[in-house]
Order: sequence, then C-alpha cells, then structure tokens
Amino acid sequence: NPLPDAFEIRVDDPRFLDDVAAKVARLPGVKTVDYGRDVARKLMALNQVVRVVGFVVLGLLFASTLLIVSNTIRLTVFARRKEIDIMQLVGAADWFIRWPFILEGMTQGLVGAAMAATLVDVSYRLVVPQLHKTVPFLPILAPSEVLPLLNLGLVGLGCAVGAVGSLISVNRHLNA
Repeated sequence: NPLPDAFEIRVDDPRFLDDVAAKVARLPGVKTVDYGRDVARKLMALNQVVRVVGFVVLGLLFASTLLIVSNTIRLTVFARRKEIDIMQLVGAADWFIRWPFILEGMTQGLVGAAMAATLVDVSYRLVVPQLHKTVPFLPILAPSEVLPLLNLGLVGLGCAVGAVGSLISVNRHLNA
C-alpha cells in the first residue's frame, strides 16, 4: 500500500484544534484522531498566562517610566522656578515655557528607549537561534520580521512617555 497510514494536518490557529479534529473524525475512513488535546490545551493556557503577565509588566513599566520622567522634569522645573516666574511676569505664553521641558522629557524618553531597543535587539538575536534548537515546534518569528517595527515602536513610545511626563510636571507648576 503506497498510502501512509496517518495524515499530518497543521492548523494555523490553535483555537480551532477541536473543531478541525471533530471534522476530520467525521470523514469516511478515519478511524481515530490524535492531536494531543491535553498538551495543546496546556500550551494555550500557558500562552494566555504569559500574555497577561506580559501586559501587566508592560503596564507597570509604562507607569514607572512616566513617574520617573515626570519627577525628573519636576526637579528641573523646581530648579528653574524663578526663571519661569519671571517669564510669566513679562508675559511669556505657556507654550513658550512648556516646550523646552517637553523637549527635555522627549530626549530622556528617546535615550531610554534607544538603550532598551538595543538591549532587546541584541537579546532577541542571541536567544532566537538557541530557542529554535531547543524548542523547534514553537513558531518564533525571525529577527528581521520583528525587530524593525519593535525598535521603532519602542523609540516612539519612549518619546511619547517622555512628552506626557513632562506635560504633567510643567502643567502642575504653571497651573499652581
């Protein structure tokens, strides 16, 4: 018999494993369907836990970065409070006073994000080949597919967090 006694079917989305297995089991001539249901469910649960933990850690890092930038700019505003008061007395617009501090916060965010992007880039390039050897069945994207957008996103988000943190600090002083 030149035909194999089993067929291997790949599913693009693991959420559809049960549906595909049920449909294949109903096909004529199919005796049993074995797809490692328990292992697949455990891997999907682990994946969900990793995603939730990742989002929580990302939120905490975002909040802490915002707090650090905001406090750093607050110290800068405090150190220059006499200059800011004089500028307000002579009629300087609030935007004219805000922009140097916003640019400083964006610069801080840019430098921090650039350091983080470099660390992520180097780590990903070192870890992915080892991960492919250790766990070959995991679909891991190549560095060239992930890193350009990720690095750009990190730098953009760093600048945005720096600007928001600066706005918070400067607005507190100007509105006080």
